[in-house]
Amino acid sequence: MRRQKARCHCCGAHAVIEKTAWKTDQFADVYYRCTRLECGHTWVMNLTYSHTLVPSGLENGVLKLLIERMRPEEKQMALELLQAG
Repeated sequence: MRRQKARCHCCGAHAVIEKTAWKTDQFADVYYRCTRLECGHTWVMNLTYSHTLVPSGLENGVLKLLIERMRPEEKQMALELLQAG
């Protein structure tokens, strides 16, 4: 997993995340600290969910269950319909 990187806008040094306070499952306050001791700037940035790029495979559980319960000829017919459409 990639780590979020930030720079201090006061001195340009790297910053580290001190803590993350989740307000909802899609919004958080992220607390940063400048790593340059002489600067010492601390600040809060907002992290928010924007949009989905690839839907979760976990949300397709119902569809998978239905397909697993189909007879082989029903699965074949469903496959042909999907390929035609």
